Amino acid sequence: MNPDVNITSPELFTEVSSEVRITGTAAGEGFISYRVLVGEGLNPREWIQVAESTEPVNNGLLAEWNTSDLSGLYAVQLQVVRSDQRVDTAIIQVTLK
Repeated sequence: MNPDVNITSPELFTEVSSEVRITGTAAGEGFISYRVLVGEGLNPREWIQVAESTEPVNNGLLAEWNTSDLSGLYAVQLQVVRSDQRVDTAIIQVTLK
């Protein structure tokens, strides 16, 4: 696990519903911005952005995701953009009920 790019909650494969608080870390050397994206299925073909910020986060709230009209398996992806144009990612899967 990358200490500068990770999702700590919800945990991998947990069941979630309604308003989901996505927490973790988006920081580190050369940090420019982060975004949180979600997609349906194990390997989504389409991603929807639910949050973005130019402020680093250390073990805090990254996004709030309203899942009230959704169900099934979803992937949650955190992308951190660096000053050298590198993008670091962390992905978890959750089940919406």
